[in-house]
Amino acid sequence: MKKLIVLLVLLAGLGYAGSQGFDWYSGNVQSPMQAASHPVAFKVAPGEGPTEIGNDLVAKGLIRSRLAFDLYLRQSGARDQLQAGDFLLNRNQNLPQIVDTLEHGKLDQVAVRMPEGYTYKMLADEAAKAGIGSAADYRAQAEAVAVWAAQYDFLRDRPATAPANLEGFLYPDSYSLNKDSTARDLVKRQLDRFGAAFPPELRA
Repeated sequence: MKKLIVLLVLLAGLGYAGSQGFDWYSGNVQSPMQAASHPVAFKVAPGEGPTEIGNDLVAKGLIRSRLAFDLYLRQSGARDQLQAGDFLLNRNQNLPQIVDTLEHGKLDQVAVRMPEGYTYKMLADEAAKAGIGSAADYRAQAEAVAVWAAQYDFLRDRPATAPANLEGFLYPDSYSLNKDSTARDLVKRQLDRFGAAFPPELRA
């Protein structure tokens, strides 16, 4: 009987620890350092690895934990995708947004905010306002479902009754792109973010 009680106590302790660990990781990943905008110039030297980059991000007040940064890189598959160069980060960015910028952006870039709840036509207007092609360019990419479905399995699984556009898959977020980026580049970034936010096991 005593052994059973000890086992139950251990299991309860493990469950509590697991819950606390998930809350810690989720908070580090999803919560930015501050709500207000605070741009920070950030440099990744050639040859720098995730450990050095994570330490620099902590030192500049952009993330709370290098361990959470490393865990997120492994979970998202971005560990080997970080680029060397000069970047413009912001303390109101969460960890996925920072990693996305370190994968794709450079200091010479433009920011575009794609709000949640917008139709793809409204998103097209936002892209045009930011200088990422024209609204017509974005709409054309958002309507090219068959073309994108060849690259993304979650589009191939769409029901037959789904609308003939990418609405629902154009992940709402703030994106930083190089100034010469096209509407296609932006749509691809949104689909990449959707795939990362909703991996196969979660979609199932």
